[in-house]
Amino acid sequence: MTMHVERLELVTGGARPQPKHPPAKLVATIGSFDGLHRGHQVLLQETIKFAELEGAESALITFDPHPRAVLTGAKDWAYMTPLQEKIEVLKTFGIKRLYIIHFTPEVSALTPQDFIELFLTPLHIQHYVVGFDFRFGHKACGRPEDLISDPSVKLTIIPPVSTEGEQQKIASSMIREALMNGDMDTVRHLLGRPYRLRGTVIRGAGRGHTIGFPTANLLLSDPYVIPGTGVYGVTVESGTLFSEERTPLLAVMNIGTKPTVEKDAKLSLEVHVLDYTGDLYGQELIVSFFFRIRSEQKFPGIDALRAQIQKDVQFAKERFLWYTSLGSEKP
Repeated sequence: MTMHVERLELVTGGARPQPKHPPAKLVATIGSFDGLHRGHQVLLQETIKFAELEGAESALITFDPHPRAVLTGAKDWAYMTPLQEKIEVLKTFGIKRLYIIHFTPEVSALTPQDFIELFLTPLHIQHYVVGFDFRFGHKACGRPEDLISDPSVKLTIIPPVSTEGEQQKIASSMIREALMNGDMDTVRHLLGRPYRLRGTVIRGAGRGHTIGFPTANLLLSDPYVIPGTGVYGVTVESGTLFSEERTPLLAVMNIGTKPTVEKDAKLSLEVHVLDYTGDLYGQELIVSFFFRIRSEQKFPGIDALRAQIQKDVQFAKERFLWYTSLGSEKP
């Protein structure tokens, strides 16, 4: 579906950023939304619901880069949903407008009232939908109630969304931890979808071809959170390569340093597409993670490595067949 995407920047001298053609009425939710997990999705659903009831357009207002990356000075901040991935995922939810505030130290220094005046007032927001822990403004001193100094503006505060049978609220930190542990069942449960990486296939050493399991080396398009080292059952898709329908193909991905064949190597991401013999070089692939097969291991030699990869591939085929038999969580 079509979604209006617009960037908003703090203008030198403190003048208001001027959005292009803002709607007369807007229902909006605000936050970083890294991961767009099930807790975030409740905010999206409520925002869309109120927009439909009130004859307004729905909007999500987010920040880029992530505020924590700016406030901590982190140069290597990793995202579960980098901006382009966030845009692609948001399109599937039905949000009409996405406003991206360029987050800078100057933006972080704004008082809550200045932030509202400069960024929110020009958008004609008549109803805010935010989480119970939403904070904004300098040193996060602004609270949800500060958004509605105008009595005509409505505010809906969404309580924490918890995992089934537990009291702990769904949080991005939980998903990051599960990714580091390779716990893709938990990741998929908390996200409501498989975790994805996007990147371009580059040339590697070609060892996979020599042992009968050609692999595509993936150069990530953005600074993603990379799952913990190990071998995973994944699917890959590319609208320009496999089919117009972007039908996912089954694959096995290794994330690690290839200790059997290299010493002190950098972390690499290699994917072996099952039963596929075409040339992948230069193609953009989207990799979706479904399960972890095993941890990374160092084998005594190439023959032992080849035998284990054969087992990995067979395990992946059987596991994907099981998913398909379930019908509800098939890739």
